[in-house]
Amino acid sequence: PTTLSVPPTSLKGYSLNMLYQDALVRVTLGDPIYIQYSIVGRATCVYEATAPVEIPGDPKLVIKISMQLLTRKHEIELLQEAIKAGLGEHLPTPHMWSTGGQPWCSSDGIWGTMFPDNDTTKSYEPRRQDIIVMTRYTPLKVVLKPENMDLLFSQLFKCTFIQS
Repeated sequence: PTTLSVPPTSLKGYSLNMLYQDALVRVTLGDPIYIQYSIVGRATCVYEATAPVEIPGDPKLVIKISMQLLTRKHEIELLQEAIKAGLGEHLPTPHMWSTGGQPWCSSDGIWGTMFPDNDTTKSYEPRRQDIIVMTRYTPLKVVLKPENMDLLFSQLFKCTFIQS
């Protein structure tokens, strides 16, 4: 979408192509859920998302965009390892992610211009953009009520499954 603000105040309405079952799918960002503005750090954004594909169970989707250290495993790899270890019921289900090809890296932008010899000087640790489209959790504010607060917090601290 056209905007008068640079950078835009929101990514709502913007879209990007992601790979889903060997086909490129246009994912459109909806309302923002969480935005961490940051010059340093992960600069994590989570938005509602829609995609014109049929995903089993027809889940509501979110898209998470963050800047991860190059030395850190991709978040999708951590999620897949946890799911393989049997923790899947406690984690969001990933549907699309951006680890293929050449992900955008902070050294491709302003950081690379400011520190062109970073490979030798180590002035900063480069970050890459990670994007994951996953099933949206039920918002805690929907589940949390005064009459069940003690049970829910107990389950959260003990890391036990919360059934709704």
